[in-house]
Amino acid sequence: MKYQYIIIAIFGVFLAQLVEHTGMVHFLEMKALDVRYELRSEHFRQQAFSKDIVVIGIDDVSIQEIKPPFILWDTFFAEIVEKLGKYRAKVIGLDLIWTKRIDDFIERPQEEKNALRRALLIAKNKYHTKIVMGIGAASRKSLGSQVQELDTSLPMKQFGAIVGRKGFGVVNTLPDSDNYIRRIKLKYQSVIEEKKSLPGFDSLIALHFRETPLVHAEGKPLLINYQLNKTFKILPFVEVLQQARADDKAYFEHNFKDKIVLVGVTNVSGDILPSPIAQETPGVLIHAHAIDMLINNNLLYKAPSGLIFGLSFFIAFLVVYYSSKKGIKAAILLTITVLLLYSAANVLLFNNNVLIPFIGPVLLIFWSFGLSFFYRFVTEERSKRRLAKFFRSYVNEQVVKDILSSDKPIALEGKREKICILFADVRGFTSYSENLPPEEVVKALNEYFSAMTEAILENNGTVDKFIGDGLMAFFGAPLYIDNPTLAAVKASISMRQRLEGLNQKWKSEGRSQLDNGIGLHTGFALVGNIGSDMKMDYTAIGDSVNTASRVEGVTKTVGAPILVTDAAYEEVKDLVDCEAKGDVALKGRADIFVYEVKGIKTFSENVDKRNKS
Repeated sequence: MKYQYIIIAIFGVFLAQLVEHTGMVHFLEMKALDVRYELRSEHFRQQAFSKDIVVIGIDDVSIQEIKPPFILWDTFFAEIVEKLGKYRAKVIGLDLIWTKRIDDFIERPQEEKNALRRALLIAKNKYHTKIVMGIGAASRKSLGSQVQELDTSLPMKQFGAIVGRKGFGVVNTLPDSDNYIRRIKLKYQSVIEEKKSLPGFDSLIALHFRETPLVHAEGKPLLINYQLNKTFKILPFVEVLQQARADDKAYFEHNFKDKIVLVGVTNVSGDILPSPIAQETPGVLIHAHAIDMLINNNLLYKAPSGLIFGLSFFIAFLVVYYSSKKGIKAAILLTITVLLLYSAANVLLFNNNVLIPFIGPVLLIFWSFGLSFFYRFVTEERSKRRLAKFFRSYVNEQVVKDILSSDKPIALEGKREKICILFADVRGFTSYSENLPPEEVVKALNEYFSAMTEAILENNGTVDKFIGDGLMAFFGAPLYIDNPTLAAVKASISMRQRLEGLNQKWKSEGRSQLDNGIGLHTGFALVGNIGSDMKMDYTAIGDSVNTASRVEGVTKTVGAPILVTDAAYEEVKDLVDCEAKGDVALKGRADIFVYEVKGIKTFSENVDKRNKS
């Protein structure tokens, strides 16, 4: 199939994009994202300290040292908020949700009841500090999916008149399937009141600090571009409270002037969530990373889907094509190389805030590798079966097995090979056939050709064709033989021996005997599948073939059953016992020197000859 590689690659890309939306692959993709956060922090970024964001943390020490219960801390918040406003903090973000009014349960002096409201009013109106208060969004199921429902009643009643509706931001985070926090929303829509919405806590603070609009689709969740190399100053709540009571101007201006100040819980039993920062991350620190991303416009940008598709297709096609063409070792090496290059490119792009998927393409690489080998196995097995069926009529079964197991391709379309060509012909066949019934002639020829074919196949020869009472064979193709001439000589000797055995059998049966002549020549010939669209044969053609045929024709004249040309003799002179017969005239060509084959030299004869030399 002409376009099989493209089809396999496209199918793999669509499959990879499909599985990317499954729970397991999404889970793995998020874990791969965490690894990229860590790699970027460790190898591509220097340690940095945020100059714009400070966290006032309600830690264990603060809780221990401040005696009243946390529900009564609004007066302490008031003291800190007022001083933050006084000493020019630019934005105050209270990562806290007031879900109950303590004054509904206990009686307090009026001054304490209004302390936080008064401090917020002073900071906002007198010192022009931007105030963002946290508000909650309760999750509930709707049509099988998770939606968030704004709960604005209490915070709005308590502080709405002071900070205004635009002073509230939703502090809820968006957990992934593994409960890690990697996303925020810039805007939350109320499912109760369609026209009402509130900004996210982080986006509202960033907007107040930047004083310019944020460029992003507000309704879509946004990945937090965690900079794990960046740290934020975290000051204990109790320490800041003490400095506020001391009205320490230097302390407040040094730590908070012109900065975003986040107030939130940092103790281990409070607002602790899993994130790429750590398994136990204070929620206020997650907000700090999100705000830092927004104020510096350091967003992660997902590569366009068209680019992802094109890149995935290129990777799949590359792996499929070369895995189908190369050996297993080369294919594995290529697949590993592609995997490493893609991983490196993924990390480098991520370092430049461009996010491309990792798990899906990695699965695609392995899919392409596996499918290409499956396709290769199926097509090669089909090709091998066809090749085996084709060659079984030419060579022996062992040669067929060797052809199928060989790493070298068999060139059926034609290739010049150095081979030894053998021609054999029955002498006096015309008079023989005229004196016998046709049935007897056919029976004798079939027995004769069967014996000759066995001798050729046993010596790894290829039976080319039967030409009347003659036959043609060659040695050295389709499978390479170290010395094709020696194999042809051995086959010739075996043919003569088998013919002698047949003659003895026929004599005992009272039947006529046969004689033959065999001619051998070694040279280059074009070997391949030759013929028409309707009939083709695996054969050899060329001048060397014609020479071997002519040599066989002079065996009777010379009086030798097996003749080899000087070219063939040079290939076996140390291995075969030959007798020189001199130059003979060949029809249509120059004279050629020939030798009569007497037999195969023994081991001792070869040793004696080497010693003499």
